[in-house]
Amino acid sequence: MAEENRHDREIEQLAAGAGLALQEWTRVEMMLAHLFVSLLDRTRSAPVSGTPWEQVPQQRRLAHSLINSVVAFDARVDLVAAAIEESDLSDELNALWPPIEARLRKKYKSRHEAAHFLIEIQIYSDRPSEVFLFPFATTVTSGAVKKLTRANLDHKAKQFIECGEALYWYRQRVELERGRRVARPIAEPALVQRVRQSLETQKQAAQSPPPQP
Repeated sequence: MAEENRHDREIEQLAAGAGLALQEWTRVEMMLAHLFVSLLDRTRSAPVSGTPWEQVPQQRRLAHSLINSVVAFDARVDLVAAAIEESDLSDELNALWPPIEARLRKKYKSRHEAAHFLIEIQIYSDRPSEVFLFPFATTVTSGAVKKLTRANLDHKAKQFIECGEALYWYRQRVELERGRRVARPIAEPALVQRVRQSLETQKQAAQSPPPQP
């Protein structure tokens, strides 16, 4: 009975971890949609959270309706990327977008592991049983099959939070460049900082003289 209770607790913890990770990913998708709206918005008034839909400027309603009608995440990213390419954003924001976009696409694949899974008990002959979350479970398994712990799921959630923070920051910068007021500008998030460092490293490498033969 004690072991069954332990298993039940661990199953609940894994299910909760998957749910929390998916919740954070939903925030990523919401931030991506808001970024798209900001890119297309040419009005001068700043958006106000909680504004009734019928009072939202028609241009913003149109942009929200467009992005919300697209279900596939990759297609949504394509829309945002196309809007950025055709927008009059600063060179800084244009340079930052491709690495952020690549990160979003990569983490979207990671998101699938928390959305399509089976939680099962792993029985051993020489040690206590363990409970794991098995992504993309099939009727055929092997010892090499991927299995996730609650710590793995929490790490996913943290990575998704980073993506959401980067999109939120990027959207704020778009709002500022459009001349719209931002109530509380946020500090540059960790993902954007890493992107800047990577771009600077690439720039320095390109400027370095080639090695002598």
